[in-house]
Amino acid sequence: MVISIKGTNLDLTPALKRYAEQKILSLAKFFPGLTHARVELERTTKHHHKGDVWRAEANLHGPKHLFRAEAVSTDIYAAVDAVKDELKRELHGLKEKRSISVRQARLVSPRRRQREVQS
Repeated sequence: MVISIKGTNLDLTPALKRYAEQKILSLAKFFPGLTHARVELERTTKHHHKGDVWRAEANLHGPKHLFRAEAVSTDIYAAVDAVKDELKRELHGLKEKRSISVRQARLVSPRRRQREVQS
């Protein structure tokens, strides 16, 4: 997966870049078809020093799917963690949705076959 990280109104340090990359790469196990990710880390205001001034946004692209998450926090690392958790929920939900439909298809098929045989 190709990851591009953009920093707006902040110094994108190698440590912060590595941290964001690790968090995004950990999501690949939930959806192996992810092709690339775009992460934007931003300081929302220059004159405020307290409160929710850090924003993280991530877009994950896969075949036929786009996953997007955004979080605002008092710390840039906390914002990255919140984005990762939100994307994890989205990816896990899609994985569950797929597995449930497969399981239900397996349950329905034998019943349909029995009805056809009895008719």
